Amino acid sequence: MKTRTASSRVTRLGPALLGVLAIGLCAPAPPHDHLQCFKIKDPVKLKGVVDLQNTFVLDEGCKVGKAKLFCTRASKIVLEAFDGRDPITPGSSFSTESSSRVCYKLKCPRQDRVDPSVDDQFGFREMRKPKPTMLCTPAIDALNDACESAVPICGPGARVAFGDTLPPASGPDAGFCGTSVTAAGVWYRLIGTGGTITLDTCEGAETDYDTKISVFTGDCDSLACVGGNDDIAGGCNGPASDLSSQFSFASEAGTPYLVLVHGFGAEFGNLEMHVSGAGACD
Repeated sequence: MKTRTASSRVTRLGPALLGVLAIGLCAPAPPHDHLQCFKIKDPVKLKGVVDLQNTFVLDEGCKVGKAKLFCTRASKIVLEAFDGRDPITPGSSFSTESSSRVCYKLKCPRQDRVDPSVDDQFGFREMRKPKPTMLCTPAIDALNDACESAVPICGPGARVAFGDTLPPASGPDAGFCGTSVTAAGVWYRLIGTGGTITLDTCEGAETDYDTKISVFTGDCDSLACVGGNDDIAGGCNGPASDLSSQFSFASEAGTPYLVLVHGFGAEFGNLEMHVSGAGACD
């Protein structure tokens, strides 16, 4: 069996892979906030099982197989766009800060392309015959902007919830609960176990703004405050985490709880919330 080491680097990427999709000679270069994905031939015949936690749900026991796509950062200028026969005018003020993406089918004119050599957690190798297949653009995930569409967080054990409060996330739609609610937020739902449930945005690699956490019981039209937190005293692991939030509470078995993650003042951004002690989803 061959042993491979990985260092998460990408090498030998030709200009075609890292180049701008379409750009005028005098136009300012747009940010590399898109992903251009290439259909490739991967020599590693991977077989495995993974658990995946995304904004919507925890997917457990997923089978993972041979790589089909290689994606690299790219920038884009829209030359024309249509919905059927109707022209689309792309938004000029769309936020590119979100970690979510929408991927579109892509077909480019033929040209010579370098086979990219890549190194990931499954080893170093050369991806052969890259063919442009998809273009993934920044997108705002508005799934759980409203209390009524709260995303379930299912236990037992520790779980991680990802999301963002980027515009057009809903504005404040709850009253004071452990801390004032002054900014847009996103909602999550969990079930009590009779034990302590802890929620925090500490040390989250995705969290990039000053967060707050508020916890409620009841229905969305009649929320009852359990409590909340703005900045955990002393920080999660020292002064470097002073802007993180952490809240623990004694839950009642079988009771549904609604969690609002929001920002200080009018701040917004991407978030990563760690959850421990939650019960199985109903």
